[in-house]
Amino acid sequence: MQGDNHKEALYLSRAGHWNPCHRLVVKHLAADAIINENYTYLKGFLEDMAIPEHSRLIQDWETAGLVFLDYIRVIEMVGRIQQLDCSEYELEDLNTKVTSLCSRIEQVPCRSAKDRLAQSEMAKSVANILRVVLSLQHPPDSISDSTPDVQRVPLRLLAPHIGRLPMPEDYALEELRGLTQSYLRELTVMQ
Repeated sequence: MQGDNHKEALYLSRAGHWNPCHRLVVKHLAADAIINENYTYLKGFLEDMAIPEHSRLIQDWETAGLVFLDYIRVIEMVGRIQQLDCSEYELEDLNTKVTSLCSRIEQVPCRSAKDRLAQSEMAKSVANILRVVLSLQHPPDSISDSTPDVQRVPLRLLAPHIGRLPMPEDYALEELRGLTQSYLRELTVMQ
């Protein structure tokens, strides 16, 4: 009655009303949490819903709540990898999760400009993470090459995933500019 979405979601979660809780979290809380990078807050709700006994009762879980949760897990995984040296297995696992997110972020429902902003921020972040992961998996051939590793990612690995991300025009143009530069570099190297 008071319009306190946080308390309502908390009480719905505690009562085990997973479907209405999910609807409320996705509609009123998720976008703010993503925009403000308040991932721990959002993860608290989503992890309770992710338990298989709960998530199978939630309508649209795979296209909404699970996408947000997977995004948060990828962000956390990147944080852990930055602090420690990572193995090839961890990089491959991260690559798989990031490429999966590239095709799923566009499925997140957008009812408002704030939802679209959150979706765009997720898309841009995932694009950057993908570029870094691919650059770590495909190091430069020559140490004397002065091109930064992140710019040397093979276009054929990056373009299909970047193209699926729902980004606003300015983000998309920035990505397209980077992909075009990579393509021209690849052509120059091949000749």
